[in-house]
Amino acid sequence: MASTQLSLFGQVSQELYTVIIERLSSASQLGISYEALETVFERGELHPPRVLRASLMALAGTEFPGGGTGSDENRLRLRETRLAKNGEAVWCVLLDLGESEKLTLHRSLHVYQKPEPLRLSTEMLSRSVIECPIAEGDPTSLVSALGYARLFTLIERGHRFHRGAVVASVYQLYEVPSFPLPRSSQLTSSQSATSTTPLDPTSWIVNLSTKCPRVASTTGASTPQAGFSAQEVKIQATERMREVAGLLRGVVDLARVE
Repeated sequence: MASTQLSLFGQVSQELYTVIIERLSSASQLGISYEALETVFERGELHPPRVLRASLMALAGTEFPGGGTGSDENRLRLRETRLAKNGEAVWCVLLDLGESEKLTLHRSLHVYQKPEPLRLSTEMLSRSVIECPIAEGDPTSLVSALGYARLFTLIERGHRFHRGAVVASVYQLYEVPSFPLPRSSQLTSSQSATSTTPLDPTSWIVNLSTKCPRVASTTGASTPQAGFSAQEVKIQATERMREVAGLLRGVVDLARVE
């Protein structure tokens, strides 16, 4: 699925954590705790110094999961999400209609295109994204067959709030214990559980995002939502983002981050 994503980032101290959670909880239709593993792949073999440099940039906050450093169009991102259940993080839960519950991975591959230049989108980051949900199979084998190698992996733990089409995430980043990661290795729930200390325990990252979906027209071209031009859809999405950002004013300053 192709769409245009708008996003804003900010950071709050641990002292304001309860304040921002309460504010988002009261203003959202849905809130849930989650954990996400995001592995970034880049085409071609990667030399260890380059992998180390990319990982250090990510851990230092130069690149957020879902953000980028300008070369994201050459990268594939595998995102695996767990949602909270009974107070614990488990792999995203899909319930069978029967008596038993079936736990399955919620996985997807993402490609982020180069952001719109600052002169065209000064207020928030705007970029095209292609998302491919993965229903079954081993995505790492597919990525490897396409000529991509693992660059780095981060763990993201926090809370996600939905207000209409806007998603507000408040989270901390955790380092994956094993480094550098073998190209063929896969993360397991037990491995992720060993990362118990956030990289920065004194603060939380705040991310607002929304997507403007695009659908295929009868001519095969990609068009905005029916009845609205691409610009009108973006204006509406921008207003929704401003509304949620306004609710957080005084607690966190949100801005465009590349």
